[in-house]
Amino acid sequence: MFDYKNAQFYTDYFSSLEGFSLLEEFKDSEDEKEKNLYVGSVEVLNTIHPLVLRVEIPFTFPHNKLVFRKKND
Repeated sequence: MFDYKNAQFYTDYFSSLEGFSLLEEFKDSEDEKEKNLYVGSVEVLNTIHPLVLRVEIPFTFPHNKLVFRKKND
């Protein structure tokens, strides 16, 4: 059986990932439309323009897709 990861795993992963800065730790989404998702926020470093991404990771990743959304200013 496949071992799905928890929110802390993704927080630790993005905290140590080169080229990214963790802005918001991953946690269970509180939005009813986004249930069964871990949601966090990261900044992509060393870009010409600031790039902040909201990252949505399903509880069942990699069996369901993760999503990166640009945060609006």
